[in-house]
Amino acid sequence: MSRKFKAVIFDMDGLMVDSMIHWLKLDEKWFEERGLELTQDIVKYFTGRSIKENVTYLKDTFDLKESIDEIIQERKIWENNIYTSETEEMPGIAKLLETIHKSPMRQAIASGAPMTAVDAVADRFKWRHYFDELISSDHVEYVGKPDPGIFLHTADKLGIDPKDC
Repeated sequence: MSRKFKAVIFDMDGLMVDSMIHWLKLDEKWFEERGLELTQDIVKYFTGRSIKENVTYLKDTFDLKESIDEIIQERKIWENNIYTSETEEMPGIAKLLETIHKSPMRQAIASGAPMTAVDAVADRFKWRHYFDELISSDHVEYVGKPDPGIFLHTADKLGIDPKDC
């Protein structure tokens, strides 16, 4: 017997758009400008975490003089460029979105990126009409993946039991 799902909830970075390499370049530039070493352990730590969590880690680890808010604002300016001009859609994602859109299933994005990034991607690739909900780390107390909180919140916003997503 095949299972009938009612919704598909997509992560964005690395699944829908090829942004991970651009995040790495942003981090390399940011560290280089400060004379700091970007290690593989730091890159691994950053993956799937919110910008606030990563910046707090940087401030605490490197005893940075800038405030957390100042660092976040600087990184958000750089990040905006990633989503508005540098990322490319992953191969096959547009066709998948269209196929699901033609089915009775609902679709949502649940991203650890800020809402400005989700909006930029949805608009840039003209995907907004495919989705019933666009959810970002701005909408939940985001602790990073693999914590399921953002996905559970998205299922709730869709009005669908998470087991049916």
